[in-house]
Amino acid sequence: LEDIIGSNKYVERTEEAAARVEALTEQRQERLNRVKAVEKEKEGLEGAKAEAEALLGKEREVRRKRNVLYQINAMTVRA
Repeated sequence: LEDIIGSNKYVERTEEAAARVEALTEQRQERLNRVKAVEKEKEGLEGAKAEAEALLGKEREVRRKRNVLYQINAMTVRA
């Protein structure tokens, strides 16, 4: 039947294209798995990030209050 319609000349290119699609699908799956693993790792670090940000916020607050205290002390000494 393929000889009659003439589609047999496309069989080789079709098989090559199918093999390429399969190879690209495998690459996509590998990369997708890598992305999922990185996302899980990132989610695992969110708690530590939040804790570090909270610590930095507290340190900033302490520095501001010390600065205000130093300014009050400086005003008191001058007066």
